[in-house]
Order: sequence, then structure tokens, then C-alpha cells
Amino acid sequence: MKPTDQQRENETLAEAIERLAQEKAERDPLLTDQGKIKQRTDEPELIPGQITGEMLLSAAEAMIGRQPYVLGADSPLVQGDNYTGSTDCAEFCTERVEEVTGKIYGALWPYSSNPEPWTGAWFNDMKAGRVIQIPVEQAKRTPGAILLRYDKRVHHIVFVGHNRTTVEAKGRNHGVVRDEVDSRGFQYGILIPGVIYKEVA
Repeated sequence: MKPTDQQRENETLAEAIERLAQEKAERDPLLTDQGKIKQRTDEPELIPGQITGEMLLSAAEAMIGRQPYVLGADSPLVQGDNYTGSTDCAEFCTERVEEVTGKIYGALWPYSSNPEPWTGAWFNDMKAGRVIQIPVEQAKRTPGAILLRYDKRVHHIVFVGHNRTTVEAKGRNHGVVRDEVDSRGFQYGILIPGVIYKEVA
């Protein structure tokens, strides 16, 4: 039985992660009895030069005003052009990157049949070198780059737009919107490996 909204709100982060792990282990044939992930071998490789930061940004911009925000949303990573289901900030970034590149970043159990996007997984991918960390100010000048804030108070992740803007799943009162990039407390800039970015003034 899935937890109610009230139960979800009262969960600690550790409890939420443990619950999700148990749910996936029960329903996902790609997981072993110990919950370890069986590696897939059919994941497509990025071909340098074919995918750009502008393509990531365009995919994000196409969803402005079309998706409501639900914290912990469990929307499918593979979505059609007319998809208008719920998302949250981590799901939004993971979904758009997967849509354009065919690769999954920023998710727990990325090789399972139903990966779970999470800002903490984006942070872990960055620290492990699976994505490329760059200075925040450089990221702010790079359309299609990603900005992450991950501290004790706020977990949030966005795409960088043009003219020091963002495209992001901002919150339940906003959905997917364009916003300003400055004075938001972002700590990390992120690039996706193999994607060609162009820094602007």
C-alpha cells in the first residue's frame, strides 16, 4: 500500500529512501534479492557534436506551463510530446536529459526499469565524476547547463536559460516556469558528458 500524502510529509529523508528501495525491490525484476542493480548493456553512447546544451534547454522550455509540481512525483522518464503529468525539480532535469541524450543521470537505481530522480543523486553523480562540475558563475553563462543547490535547508536543481534565467520545476504554486538565476544560493554548476555547450557573455 502506498503511503498517504500526510505520511510522506512526516517521513525523514532516510525513511523515504528506504521505502522507495523496498518498493522497487518488490516490483522490479532488474533488482536482485539483495537490492543490487543488474547492469544493462544496451545504454546508448553519446556521440560528441550531435547533442548541444541548446537542445537540452529547448526540451526544458517546451514544458513551461505544461507540468504541475508535485514533490516526489513518480512520472515516467520516457514521455510523449503531449505529456502533462506532474514532476518535481529533480525529475524535470533527469527527464529532459534522458529525452535528449538517452542517458539517465541524477537518479537512484538508474539501470532499473523505473529510476527514481532525486537531487541527492545529482549531487552524488557530480561527486563521483559521472557528470562534470563547473563553477557556478560559468554555469550561469552557459545555456543548457544545470545549477544545483544541495544543503541542509534547500535541495533544488534547474536548467540555465538565456540572459541569466532558469527553466525549472519551481514548486507547487508555480509548476514549470522560467525564473531568474541570481541570488538563489546555487552551489554547483553541472554539465552532461558528451554534450557540446556554448558559454555566452
